[in-house]
Amino acid sequence: MHLPRTYLARGGVDVRGISEGMDLNQFVFEHYMELKEGKADGVKAVNYVHADDVVSRRHEYLGPDPRIAGYFFDNYGEVHIRWWDGFLKDQWMDQQKWKLSVKVDGSGQWVVKED
Repeated sequence: MHLPRTYLARGGVDVRGISEGMDLNQFVFEHYMELKEGKADGVKAVNYVHADDVVSRRHEYLGPDPRIAGYFFDNYGEVHIRWWDGFLKDQWMDQQKWKLSVKVDGSGQWVVKED
């Protein structure tokens, strides 16, 4: 699983192994609640929660209001997190933005289109 260290993964990504049947939400929660150690690959990371580095947790560097919107499974079987920030109204995954649109098709069914 790819776990970005900072907003838009500017500080790099931690890659952790997962196994079948794991609760991905619990795994991600535990990872981001851990205390942050050191700098993210020498990049001066922005802590969106507080300015001092007294006790910082990993999630504080993902944005002011990061939320998991879903997971993306790539062709190699690796998992990437789709983030949505409620404060920034921004959607991102790793180093790129993502967009999800929905529309009604000819039969009246909702169709999801990724941009």
